[in-house]
Amino acid sequence: MKIELSDGGWADIRDPRKLTERQMEAVEDAQFELMQNPAVQEILNSRGNDGFEQLQELDGAQVAMKIGVPGLKAMRHMRRATVISYVSAWSYSVTIDADTVLDAPSTVIQELSNRIGDIIKGTGTAVNTSVSPDVKSPTRPSKD
Repeated sequence: MKIELSDGGWADIRDPRKLTERQMEAVEDAQFELMQNPAVQEILNSRGNDGFEQLQELDGAQVAMKIGVPGLKAMRHMRRATVISYVSAWSYSVTIDADTVLDAPSTVIQELSNRIGDIIKGTGTAVNTSVSPDVKSPTRPSKD
């Protein structure tokens, strides 16, 4: 799905239900890292996903006060893993990897992360639960 971004750029977003195992693992590992933060655990235990979504809407200083620097770093890692896994092409570079994401404007990465979150919610799943491999597909691992 191609989306237009507020700075005039664009990005093609993969269907969340069709991520490869490699792509999903990168996102899940970043989520697991974030969930290890005691402050994040407390927020989720007391307010569930709504608390986490509210946390993402705060600015960096407010988030750092709530979850500390390790939690803030884990959130950044999760945002990068999400963009790298879900964006298949974009107008900022030929490749989408850790280096190009780190060199992209932070407002673009934040907007992409938010828009990907909206797309994930629209599919009704945040994990790759509906994998039904095509028998005609190659058996070697995907590099995409």
